[in-house]
Amino acid sequence: MLWIREQGKGQKMANLISEAEVIELAFERKVEPGKIPENVIAAAQVKHVKPILGEDFYEVVVADLTTYATLITQIKPMLAYFVKFWVLPRIHVETGSVGMARIQGQNRQPATQNDSEKLREDALQMAQMHGEILRRYLELNESSYPLYFRGSNPQEQVEIRGGIIMKKEKWDDFYKDTDDYTMYLKNY
Repeated sequence: MLWIREQGKGQKMANLISEAEVIELAFERKVEPGKIPENVIAAAQVKHVKPILGEDFYEVVVADLTTYATLITQIKPMLAYFVKFWVLPRIHVETGSVGMARIQGQNRQPATQNDSEKLREDALQMAQMHGEILRRYLELNESSYPLYFRGSNPQEQVEIRGGIIMKKEKWDDFYKDTDDYTMYLKNY
């Protein structure tokens, strides 16, 4: 797929979702225009969509939005919630030359740090659920997307503990694994 990479050099890759679509899909209330920068959308797209599609398939999809419109419809909910996850701190807190300030409107009670963290966690969980829906869609429609390569889900191999990404410990599930516990018990 070298020709795809060569063809895309020097061209700006298109975002799969617009600011308005992010607000419509992931936010309950209207967000001021400009609070969701295009570069955040592009970064979330590369960080979260590209690993699912794979590099070659991702580059083809981003280069030809009309051909893959049905797939992009499946990608948008997941991407919208990942963008929400990344922009929430920016929406609630402004940073300037004098420091940081929490934004609050008139006649409103300011949100606590726990409220903000809960909102981000909810957005992350929704994004991950939509990511699973996207993976399932791709697996069910593999014949329609020949460049899609079903890989292992990286979320099944790692977990985040206190902001640190760690390899998941393998948990022994008595009911699901193939160990022969009757043989093990007979030896005792």
